[in-house]
Amino acid sequence: MNEQHPFELGAVYRTEWSNDPIRIIAFDATVVFYDVWRSDIGDWELAARKGNISYYRIFAPFLFASAAYVRTDEYSDAERKRHRPDLPMSFAVVRSVEWTPTPPSAASDISAIARASAEDSVSVRGLLHIPAVYLEPFGPKGSSKPGTLITAQDGSAFTGGELLWRAWQLQAPHLRELGRVQGVGLHRSGTRRGIPSYYIWGSDSRLAVWKPVDLH
Repeated sequence: MNEQHPFELGAVYRTEWSNDPIRIIAFDATVVFYDVWRSDIGDWELAARKGNISYYRIFAPFLFASAAYVRTDEYSDAERKRHRPDLPMSFAVVRSVEWTPTPPSAASDISAIARASAEDSVSVRGLLHIPAVYLEPFGPKGSSKPGTLITAQDGSAFTGGELLWRAWQLQAPHLRELGRVQGVGLHRSGTRRGIPSYYIWGSDSRLAVWKPVDLH
């Protein structure tokens, strides 16, 4: 149990499912992204990788309850730049909207629909503070398709409505059946060419929903 030690960037844990430790590289109240120590190369796997990254992830409550804290290694400025732990794990989440084969005519239409729900409107009003992002649509069977680079209209950040509208244009051609996912949302997956990537899915991530715990 780790009630006496809050999650923090760079924290190293022993787990029940591996002989090698893991290290936290990003987290929120629901999800933890982590690196894995590789005894065969004598280094952290993602730290040693030069190309694209798909993050290892786990439910934060599960890790908090079952892993044993070992130590905290320095989390460098280079890591902050690479992994962007300040970015939301999920963005532009709207439970009252579903993907359809015909995208809305404009980003403002999505924002107008979302304003019908106070919870949804907060998500769509927020900003994703990056100038570019890779968006990965899902196929008819639910698997992720290759990402497409999207740049922010103002050159610095995306609004929720703007990014959902762009995501809808990418997702629409792959919708052969409705209702595969509930709601709409974008969820972090990794990095492509050093740029953060988000996969298109429903309002809940592929990890589904766990009740958050107080990690601080």
